Order: sequence, then C-alpha cells, then structure tokens
Amino acid sequence: MAGYLLICRIGAEMTRWRLLLDGAARGAWNMAVDETLLLSLAQTGAPTLRFYDWQPSCLSLGRFQKWSETAQSRAAVSIDVDTSDAVPLGAASESKRDGAERDDEDLPFDVVRRPTGGRAVWHQAEITYCAVLRETDLPLESRSVAGAYRWLSGGFLDGLNTLGVHAALAAGKSNDHDGDAQLLNDGGVKRLGSMPQTPNCFSSATRADFVVQGRKLIGAAQVRRDGVVLQHGSLLLDVDEESWQRAIGGSLRDVVSLRALGIETEKTRIIEALCAGCERALKADFAIGALSPIESDVAALLCRDKYERRSWNRQARVESADQTRDLNHAVARLHATCDGLKTTG
Repeated sequence: MAGYLLICRIGAEMTRWRLLLDGAARGAWNMAVDETLLLSLAQTGAPTLRFYDWQPSCLSLGRFQKWSETAQSRAAVSIDVDTSDAVPLGAASESKRDGAERDDEDLPFDVVRRPTGGRAVWHQAEITYCAVLRETDLPLESRSVAGAYRWLSGGFLDGLNTLGVHAALAAGKSNDHDGDAQLLNDGGVKRLGSMPQTPNCFSSATRADFVVQGRKLIGAAQVRRDGVVLQHGSLLLDVDEESWQRAIGGSLRDVVSLRALGIETEKTRIIEALCAGCERALKADFAIGALSPIESDVAALLCRDKYERRSWNRQARVESADQTRDLNHAVARLHATCDGLKTTG
C-alpha cells in the first residue's frame, strides 16, 4: 500500500499491534494465513489486524455449515468470473504441485470453508479483515463472545463515521448472534446457539453485524482457541446481486454497500480510516509487518493439506492421517520457534 502512513501515539495505555496489508489471493491461502495467525499468537507476539482481498471471487462457508445449503451444491451455474489474474501469495502456489484435488476445480470461482462460524459469504467487492488477539488483551468486561464483538466493533464504527457512514451494531436476538460464533478449545468444538436457517450470511443481521438504517453493511464471525480470539469481517463495497444469488441464494433485501450509500472512496483510504478508528477506539499502536518465514511455511502447509482440499471445504474434515501428521509437525515447529523467541526476548 504505497504512501500509507499511520501516526502512532505511543504511551503506556497503548497496545502494540502488527498490521498486515495484504493483496489479493485465493480463498485457500487467505484462510490458511488467518489460521496461522491464530496458532502463532497462542504462543507469543502482538495482536494482529490483517486486511486482504480475494482473487478470484470466492464462496466461503462457515465452519459448521453444510455445503448442501448453498445454491452451488444444487445446480451447476455460469458466473462470469475472471480467474486469469489470481495471485498466489508466498508459498501458496507450491500447494498446487502435489496433485491434490482442488475443491473448486469444477467451479468458475473458489470455494473455501472458514475456521470461523457463521454462514456463507460471497467475496467479490469488499474489504475483508481478520483481527487476532488474546482474550487477555480484551478489557475484562469484553471477554465474552458478545463483549469481544462490541469492543472490536468500536474501532470500525469510529472509522466508518469519519467516512460519513453512521453505522451501528444490529440489535439481533442473542441466539441469532451466538449462531454466528463458535469456540474451539482443547481440540474440541463447542457450538453456541443454533445456526439460522438461511445459508446467506448477509440475508439477516445479528448482534455481530453492522447495519445502516437497518440494512447490513458488515458481517462478522469469530473463533476462539487456546485463549486466542480470531474475528473475521467483510465490509461490502458493492453488491452484484445476480452473482450472490447464483452462489448462495437467500434474500439481499436488507443488505447495503458503501457504493449504495454514495461512498466511492478508494480502498486504501477506507482501510486507513478503519485503522485510524481502531487506533482511537482500541488504543492500538500499529506497526506494519509481514508474516515470518515460519508463519509462511505453516500457512503453505495449511493451504495444501486443508484449505485446498474438497474433504475440508465440503465435509469439514482433514483428508488423511499423513496430512494431519504434517500439519501437527508444522504447528509444533511454529510453537517451538515462538517459545525460543520468548526465551531470548
């Protein structure tokens, strides 16, 4: 992001965050990087806020969602998506060399299952963020699932306000909100509440979502593991309703985009505004960074052995014992590296 400048106000009350400003990549790589951030922060390091994009367009499913719920599972469709400019970041391109069956090989766009809960999202014209932090980084009163959503949302609401967008958290029912969150602890999975019936994340708003005059602008979902919180969110820049309907289905009557609100500011400026809002509201001291070499290696393995696999994306399972072993070895290496940094630091 050329010319990007964020003024940091360093003080005792500020918390240092790593800021990742990534370009466009395939859905599998994006999710692999996000899970790697979750794994690495469980050991050491500062909280991370990551912004990124998708190329080609991608249908992402919630961790517990059934593939059969989406429109794509019921009929083969033709969506005009250009995949010629897909950008494999880092080692993501290496993951295609082992002959693995790609989940999206029979589709004109990517499909990936997220590590977070919630429902399906069509990633086409949006700004996507991933915030990763320890539960102990949250104020005491904000360590519940709902509390974490409210606290993290404060920075984005502040940033949107500077763009002239007066958004608010939706007043959803608590069982609806909890359906868009999940906890993963000690290798187990705990679901909170029941999943709403519609497969489309943006067809209704929950207490995790941002609305403008009752219409949904940002959807979010969360996962927790080993005391670390990962929250995903999608800010709609524009909506191609035909593509949404063909990929997922569900009503978009109560959806709004920045373009529909008359905001056509370039992406980089919107991200600057969101970061500045987080700096003020969350007392975040941002330092622009990048993945470490070991994080890149772990992300490449997660991409190859999990997020590019049909078994994960359509059935929510890792395909083989060999893949599980490789992933476990990579995670152990990541943890050992992080422990060494803590010892020497």
